[in-house]
Amino acid sequence: MNLRKISILLSLVLLTACNQPKEKHLISLSYVSRTSESTYYYTLEREEDSSLFRFASDIYEDRGECVMYLTNETWDYIQNAIDASKVEKWNGFNEQTEGDTDDSFSLVIVYDDGSEITADGRNSFPRYYSEFATNLDVIFETYILLWLNE
Repeated sequence: MNLRKISILLSLVLLTACNQPKEKHLISLSYVSRTSESTYYYTLEREEDSSLFRFASDIYEDRGECVMYLTNETWDYIQNAIDASKVEKWNGFNEQTEGDTDDSFSLVIVYDDGSEITADGRNSFPRYYSEFATNLDVIFETYILLWLNE
């Protein structure tokens, strides 16, 4: 291969590498669920040296707020739940409908590149919402049980 072809090939490799999307990392999540049975929220915050999980529910009002540290593995589970439910497609969802119940949710996800996903609904939910909400509940169940048994 001559020098010119090698130079062109290296340029193409560098351009391809530079044009690869940067993997973004979840740095915070705020989720509120209101149903006829209960109201609760999860708040997650990732900082350089710590990751905090906050939870409160009207069911456990006498217990106050749960504050615990999250493992890196838990952040991976959360991102997997976001990906599996295609939550990025929910960005900008803001629908309200009248209904027999008054169920609602609010979600804000922030990534380290500054991008956000926001979604809100009252008696109206985006596709795969139930799966996402269930996955979050399962992920945080252990943390909540540990807190309740302190």
